[in-house]
Amino acid sequence: MPTTLYIYMTLVELLIFFLFRFFDKHGVDNYLLHGCKAKTDEHVHIGYDEKEGGICWSHNPTMPPFTCKVEEPLKGTKLGGFKSFIEYKIHTQISGNRVVGRRYKQFDWLHEQLVNKFRFICIPPLPEKQIAGRFEQEFVEERRRQLELWLNRICRHPVLCASFPVQHFVTCELTDGNNKEWKAGKRRSEKDELREAVWLHCVTFTNSNLSDADITSYIDAFVQQQPSLESQIKNLTQGLVKYLERHTEIYERDIQRISELFAKFQKVLQMDTTTLGNKELSDSTLKVSTAYNSIADLYKTKVRLQMY
Repeated sequence: MPTTLYIYMTLVELLIFFLFRFFDKHGVDNYLLHGCKAKTDEHVHIGYDEKEGGICWSHNPTMPPFTCKVEEPLKGTKLGGFKSFIEYKIHTQISGNRVVGRRYKQFDWLHEQLVNKFRFICIPPLPEKQIAGRFEQEFVEERRRQLELWLNRICRHPVLCASFPVQHFVTCELTDGNNKEWKAGKRRSEKDELREAVWLHCVTFTNSNLSDADITSYIDAFVQQQPSLESQIKNLTQGLVKYLERHTEIYERDIQRISELFAKFQKVLQMDTTTLGNKELSDSTLKVSTAYNSIADLYKTKVRLQMY
């Protein structure tokens, strides 16, 4: 095995170890130790983009990323009017331009399939479920907008857009009188053995012109950054949740604490000088921290003025 390719595989294993060590129940340890002997026609490539200077998922030549429109929400009923729902029309910008109808529960099914299969790709969350007021016009329109944003994030991803669950979701017609094809596709996706850690068997690595020293440097930078990054994200999340719980009574110290959390998070981001877009994220995070600190100063000044 070429040295460069071997180091790439080592880098991926390190990523898995640090990011997904708590996913043992999904077979990561077993895959790293024993691999997978299954044969598959599913192939995904990771390459190094020398122009952008970062490792990225390669586009599938047979199915490039595409866009969708979620339109025409329409209230429907079933079981003799006992059960009501909203159905959305999905217009897919691919060959054939099919239009299919989907309910929220089918979006939920797609989300579940993607999360279970692609453990190593960040799947954005769906808009939350709602019971009260879900047929009100304002809510339906906002839900339509959010679903469209979510679906386009999925369909623009070079790996997800070509996956069977996504293709089945955006192309398979589903009606009350004709749902056999939909159910057959659902079963195929749900019985897919190449999911969770075993899906890594489908991933291959493209060689590059990076030197062994460059790749070792990337690995070292990742190892140094990851523990702190994970810790600061956790602290930031907990701090924001605490702040939201107390948003009705704003205190200067609370706002300063949020500023400090963003500042610590930004310092960790600064450690990575190679990842595409990381500098922009770091700069934006610093601006957020500065803004919160300014708000705290304004609040402090307001309190003093009120005292006099």
